[in-house]
Amino acid sequence: MNKDMAPSRSIDTCGEVCPMNMVRTKFELKDMLPGEILEVALEAGEPVRNVSRSVKEDGNRIIKLEKLGTHYRMLIQKGE
Repeated sequence: MNKDMAPSRSIDTCGEVCPMNMVRTKFELKDMLPGEILEVALEAGEPVRNVSRSVKEDGNRIIKLEKLGTHYRMLIQKGE
């Protein structure tokens, strides 16, 4: 990842019950500027599906989703 793609903010939602991981991600993105990148740590399954769907519906873009051991790392670029 190049320097321009470095996350502006990071949150860890592992261990949180759905839909709190989605809610925390939405609140964090709400306070960010268009183009900024949010890094989110998520557990597999429902959290990844729900956050992915919500992010896209709100006009943001998932830049990267990767499995890191027992959780996932999602990079989200804030939309306009």
